[in-house]
Amino acid sequence: MLTYTNRNGKGQIELIDIEPVRAEVLLQDDAADLSSPRESADGRRILYEARRADGRVELRVTELESKRTVVVYRTEPDYPDLFHLSPAWSPDNSLIAFSARVDGNSEIFTIAPDGSGPKNVSRNPLLDSSPAFSADGREIIFARDTYGRAQLFRMDTNGGNQRPVTDAPGYEMSPAVSPDGVHLAFAGDRQAHGFDILSIDLRQPRDEHLVAARRLHDVLPAFSPDGRRIAFVANSDGNPEIYVVNADGTGLVRLTHTRAAETAPEFSRDGMHVVFSSNRAGKFAIYQIDAR
Repeated sequence: MLTYTNRNGKGQIELIDIEPVRAEVLLQDDAADLSSPRESADGRRILYEARRADGRVELRVTELESKRTVVVYRTEPDYPDLFHLSPAWSPDNSLIAFSARVDGNSEIFTIAPDGSGPKNVSRNPLLDSSPAFSADGREIIFARDTYGRAQLFRMDTNGGNQRPVTDAPGYEMSPAVSPDGVHLAFAGDRQAHGFDILSIDLRQPRDEHLVAARRLHDVLPAFSPDGRRIAFVANSDGNPEIYVVNADGTGLVRLTHTRAAETAPEFSRDGMHVVFSSNRAGKFAIYQIDAR
């Protein structure tokens, strides 16, 4: 929005940010940056990662009503900024998948919500990250850096039967599975001009559909609970902002309007809100905004 001011006695036109629907804080920690929020199936708990001042990154589960928090996993100090845990719930919330650094590599792990039974399931010399469970909880889809090319792979939850999802050229990252298990949305760069939001039918992975293609990068898609909408991050506004689009690519709507970084969107379990991470108040905290 443009506004006229006479600040310092000089008339001038300034650009200000107005968010049509105000976002509210769900979680914040003055001693840590919070990111990658993921609500449990019943909407009562939230899974996220927290980067502390000493550089440790914690995987936390917090009960939204009581604010009781369990630290599920903790890295060593000075964890590199390029490595993210990027956690994901299994459909029944009995298991958490995340990526973690091991001897300079990045592997996919699973762990129970109480922090027990951590297991390296990908066990591969290449960089594996950004896990997402299949709708039936039997598989994990993730991104693998295959010598400079990011490609989506799938595997059984115990790490067996690892194979590529597609054989298309270019880069693939940030997988998200539709609630019915049929479609996979992801960020893909097919022509080296920037990431777009793409969708495939997992039964026919060569049948690819373009969902959103804006200037610069579109990344981090997330399906609504009914599978009809996709939230994602667009970098075309000068800073990362949250958008929502219908799964067929129509009805694009911008949700956030700030000069801060807005990232890692996820629909609430009732589909009424989008939960995301933002540093609009200085440190990254977890917010929610009306998505209706």
